[in-house]
Amino acid sequence: MSLRVLRQTLITGRIQSGAFYLMLYYLGLSVTCMVAYVMGGMNWFQAINHAMTTIATGGFSTEPMSMQQFQSPTLEWISIVFMTISGTTFVFAIQLLRGRTKGLAKHNEIYWFYVILLTSTALLTLYLVELTGELPDHNSIRAAAFQAVSIMTTTGYSTMDYDTWLPSAKMLLLILMLIGGCSGSTSGGVKVVRVVIALRAAVQSVTQSFRPHVTKPMRMGGQTLSQGAINSVIIFLMLMLFLVVASMLFIASNEPELTFVGSFSAVQATLFNIGPGFDAVGPTQNFHFLRDSTKVFLSLLMILGRLELYAVLVLFSPSAWKRFS
Repeated sequence: MSLRVLRQTLITGRIQSGAFYLMLYYLGLSVTCMVAYVMGGMNWFQAINHAMTTIATGGFSTEPMSMQQFQSPTLEWISIVFMTISGTTFVFAIQLLRGRTKGLAKHNEIYWFYVILLTSTALLTLYLVELTGELPDHNSIRAAAFQAVSIMTTTGYSTMDYDTWLPSAKMLLLILMLIGGCSGSTSGGVKVVRVVIALRAAVQSVTQSFRPHVTKPMRMGGQTLSQGAINSVIIFLMLMLFLVVASMLFIASNEPELTFVGSFSAVQATLFNIGPGFDAVGPTQNFHFLRDSTKVFLSLLMILGRLELYAVLVLFSPSAWKRFS
């Protein structure tokens, strides 16, 4: 999140105050999550580690089977709640806690984030019903909700081997990997706001092809988006798509034993900082068998996915920074 956005949304008048509120909110959320985990049955060591990776949507666990190790519905629901909060725009939550509700209804991204999560949970529940042949119950709904939230917020926890799910369920999870959480959160992915803007731009383009003389400005978050801002989002998504395809080609050539799904999910899981993928790099597997060169490449993707894309790519474009040296 840029400092300009931070200053505008926190309405503090000072960047230092905005940074202070973000730090206070993050620490408070981490402590609350830690206490909730302890009350749910974890010991303090487990609770501290899982709280840090839940709020940071990092997903690393002290247990070899991740959250599945605990076999605790209570801990899973606690994790679902805090992963969801961590995938939500922090500024939105801070404004809400400070009682500044004016303008919160304009956060379209938050609305779409929860719509996508609820819809994905419902679809995954139906896919589990089709897979098991049993009526939906608390266990299937919880499993669907946990994996939808864990994947979309790019946390990467797992409570079961979702690599055994139906292809339709795995396809949905791959899409959630790409979308990610909200801007201004700890989640990875391309962010919900960019996906929403790109889809709305596509709909607007189709509409204008039939009504070329009608111009309707696009609004997001209560502000009118310029054509330059829309183009920037589309170019970003195109760059991400090119990066995914190019990375898949490298992985496929360097690791011929990997399947298409394995190569694709390895790129998705590392570039968008999720962790587990599918097939040979699924939730019950790891990346240890890959060649050293592949591990180095995937490590670079993890760095690239966590940092600002343009700031990293410009390092490989001397013509862009030499003229300003």
